[in-house]
Amino acid sequence: MFKSFFFSVFVCVLLNLTLFVRTLEIDLTVDVKPGYEECFFEEIKKPTSLEIEYQVIDGGDLDINFMVTSPHGRIMVSELQKSDAVHKLDATEVGVYKVCFDNSFSHFARKLVFFEIMAGDDDEDEEDDLKKDWKAAQEELSSIVDMTLEDFKRLLDNVNNNLDKARSDQQVLRNYEARDRNQQENNFQRVNFFSGVQVFIMLSVALTQVLLIRSLFDDKKRVQMKASNKQARALIRVAMNRWEKDTCIRFVPISESEKKPAFYIKFYNSTTCFSDIGRSEKQHPQLLGLSKGCMSIPVILHELGHALGMIHPMSRNDRDSYIDVRTQNVKTGADRNFMIMRERGYMYFTLNVPYDYKSIMQYSPTIWSWNGNPTMVTLKPEYQSILGNADDVSFYDKLYIHRRYLCGWVCTGYCENGGIVGGKSCKCICPDGYHGSYCEKRLPGEIK
Repeated sequence: MFKSFFFSVFVCVLLNLTLFVRTLEIDLTVDVKPGYEECFFEEIKKPTSLEIEYQVIDGGDLDINFMVTSPHGRIMVSELQKSDAVHKLDATEVGVYKVCFDNSFSHFARKLVFFEIMAGDDDEDEEDDLKKDWKAAQEELSSIVDMTLEDFKRLLDNVNNNLDKARSDQQVLRNYEARDRNQQENNFQRVNFFSGVQVFIMLSVALTQVLLIRSLFDDKKRVQMKASNKQARALIRVAMNRWEKDTCIRFVPISESEKKPAFYIKFYNSTTCFSDIGRSEKQHPQLLGLSKGCMSIPVILHELGHALGMIHPMSRNDRDSYIDVRTQNVKTGADRNFMIMRERGYMYFTLNVPYDYKSIMQYSPTIWSWNGNPTMVTLKPEYQSILGNADDVSFYDKLYIHRRYLCGWVCTGYCENGGIVGGKSCKCICPDGYHGSYCEKRLPGEIK
C-alpha cells in the first residue's frame, strides 16, 4: 500500500512537471528557392535569451544569407553566404522577432536549410503556480521519503536536458553528414567537368602545335615575319579597344600617304618597352617603342597608359601613404625609377583619383631588386599580393582618363556608388564590387 501510494503521488507530480515546463524549441527545415527570401517570425513575451542555429545541408555551394531583426527593426545579425552558424542573442525587446534566409544572390541553386530556435519563454503565472504545486507536493511527500521533490525535479530536469542535447547533437551530425555527402557529389561532378575541359584543351594545344609545325615548312622566314607583324598589330588593336571600351578615348589609324595631324602616336620596334608621359609639344610624333618581349596585352596597355598621360602609382607624390619603398633592395642606378614626380621637377595632378594597387600602371613588388627581396611593400599587408598582377585596365585607370579628357562632356547620365558614364555605349562603368544598369547592386563578398 505504501509503495502504491508513493507511486501515485510521484506520477501526479511528474504529470504536473510535464504540464508546466515550457521551453520554446523549434526545429525546421526550409527550402529556399533561387532569387527568393524565406522569413520566420517568433513572438517573445518578455526579455530572455535567444539561441538560433542554422546549417545549409543541400544546394549550390551550401551557402545562404542570414539576418535576424528585432521587433523595432534593429538588425541583430547579418551574414553573407555562410554555410552554418550558431548565434546566442539577448532578446531584450518584447515583440515579434524576424528570422530570414536570403537566396536572392543565386540564380539557379535551391538551398535546403535546417535551423533551430531555442528561447526561454515561461509564463510568470505558471511559474508561481508551479512553485506552489511543488511546495505542496514537497510537504506531502516529506513525511514519506527522505528524498525531496526538489531532488526529483533536478534529476528529471537533468534527464530532460540531456535527452534534448543528445537529440540536438544527433540532428546536427545528420545535417553535417548530409552536407558533406552533397558536397562530395558536387565536387565529383566538378572534377569530371574540369577533367573533360582539360582533355579538350590538351587536344586543342596538340592540334595547334601540329598545324604550327607544318606551317613552318612553307617559306619559313617570310611566314614568320608576316605572322609576327600581323600578331603585333592585332595585339595593339586589342589593347586600344580596351582603352576605348569604357572611356572617350578613340585611336584612329592613319596611313603613310595621309597628311599627319599635329599630334599622333607612332609605334616602332625598340629594344625596350618605352613611351613618354602624355602629349609632348617637343616631340612630333610621340614615339611608343615595343620590343618582341613587350608583345603582350598588359604591357601594351601599360605603355598606352603612359602615352595618354598616366604615371606609375609609385611615382605619385602621396605614395608614401600607401607603400614603403625598400631602397636597400633596389639595384644600383635604378633609384630614379622610385623618385616621386615632385623630386623629378614635374607637376602631376591625381584628379582626386585614389592610389590604385590594381592599376595597369603598377609594377610588381620586386621590380629592380638586386637580391630578390621586395622593393615595394604595401602598408596594408592584404594588398601586397595584388601589386603588378593587373592584366587589364582597372576602374580607377578609367576614372583618371574620364576626368583628364573630360569624358563627362561626351556621355551624360547618373550612376550610383561612384560609377561613371562612359564608353562607346555611354553606359555606367561600375567600381569593383558593384554591378547593374546604374551600379546599384552590390556583389557578394568584401569590396576592396
